[in-house]
Amino acid sequence: MTSSKAKLQPTRAYAGISFRPEVLQYLDLVAQQAGMSRSWVVNAIVLEHAKLAEADKLPPLLSKEAVIHI
Repeated sequence: MTSSKAKLQPTRAYAGISFRPEVLQYLDLVAQQAGMSRSWVVNAIVLEHAKLAEADKLPPLLSKEAVIHI
């Protein structure tokens, strides 16, 4: 029999991200307007990007140039 602790799945993973100052400033603005945290905003943006990419509505991110043109 497994313990209840072994059955628990982590709901979050933590990653350190460095932002350019202008990106962080915009992220803070969006977070403030949404009434949410930076993490919530980043998660929402990445999930939306994933949905669009899976629907073939975005080019693949194969280079820095492709990321810049999103």
